[in-house]
Amino acid sequence: MGKRYSAITTEDTTLSFQLYRSGAAVDAFLVVKVEVFATNEDATLSQNVISTIYTEDIVRKDIGLYEYIVPQQPAGKYFDKVTVVPMEGNSAVEFINSYDVYEISGAVSNNVPLCVVSGSFLSASGEPYSNLEVGFTVDDVDSPSVLSVDPSKCIVPNALQLFTSELGVISCALIRGVTYRLHIRKLGINTKILIPDSSACNLWSLTQFKTIGVTSIVVPETPTTPPSEGDNW
Repeated sequence: MGKRYSAITTEDTTLSFQLYRSGAAVDAFLVVKVEVFATNEDATLSQNVISTIYTEDIVRKDIGLYEYIVPQQPAGKYFDKVTVVPMEGNSAVEFINSYDVYEISGAVSNNVPLCVVSGSFLSASGEPYSNLEVGFTVDDVDSPSVLSVDPSKCIVPNALQLFTSELGVISCALIRGVTYRLHIRKLGINTKILIPDSSACNLWSLTQFKTIGVTSIVVPETPTTPPSEGDNW
């Protein structure tokens, strides 16, 4: 299933998708291509292709996680069709995702009140937990999320995906007063957080989870299964 982002018309759009088998992330034997279409019908029939991203331009970021860049496009809804060979000897399979491109004014993006939310993670042995996937999805209806307040680079996703650094840290700017859903598959976390009216805050101060020290949470060695709650994953 793809990670859906939206972008302004003056920026290329970075998209990604994650492959699972029986609930576990798995690599594809081959990611053949990604094609972009203006309508779902065109994507289904593989007609009127706007652009194509081939294997050499699709980057593996983690187990089963692949990223690619879609060129700048006019405002509108687009459909990206992914073709993969899941396992050696299998036939190619296809699935279709969608994303939106918006006209965004610099004045609007500059006026958005942001809060820098930061947090860190430790492994069960006490070491920084790097490359842990952490996601934020806007839970408020019709409310945006902001990745950058620079109007020349502003990407406005309704879902933001991050990975912890080598020190096990994440940090991102989210909109004050907006409710987000925090989802961390490795921890089995899928919970709502309300961003405070503050310039910065600690991630774990916004949750019901107990913290170790002031900023870290221990990640279990064995992945857990998150609770089922809609399609927030």
